[in-house]
Amino acid sequence: MLAWHVWTIDQNRYKRIKEFIDELSEVESCLYPLVSKDYQVRGVTKTKEVPLYSNYIFLFYEDSPELSNKLIDCQWVKTYVGICPLDEIESVKKLSKRKYEDIIPTELITIGHSYKLSGTPFRGFTCTVVDIDGSKLTVSVELFGSEKYIKCAIDDISLEG
Repeated sequence: MLAWHVWTIDQNRYKRIKEFIDELSEVESCLYPLVSKDYQVRGVTKTKEVPLYSNYIFLFYEDSPELSNKLIDCQWVKTYVGICPLDEIESVKKLSKRKYEDIIPTELITIGHSYKLSGTPFRGFTCTVVDIDGSKLTVSVELFGSEKYIKCAIDDISLEG
């Protein structure tokens, strides 16, 4: 049965993964949702496309052990997450038509507030925001009894607190 399957992938390797997937006749469709994001360069606002879910790719295919093995053999494809229902795929497609700032508003992040890290090697650690520079954050994390500063992206923290 054809279904949407979710896989984790290496960040910043989409083009190579897409080339690999295009060679697989068993995969009928590929979705790597992008959103428009504004950023400042020397006082000028520019827009670029950024991944909605940077480490996930959605593939439409009929599952088989042979295809799963081919995908696992790709050095940039990491792990199988599971099947994504069609209504959720439609929600993802709708989100990809919105602007990044509408989905993850930086106004919700406050300097001095604590959040849980959901990305970076320090996943699960509590961090405190020290600086906000567009979509980049500097946060402090307590490691081995001392405070360390790390850089991360807004989507590396959980806004739930």
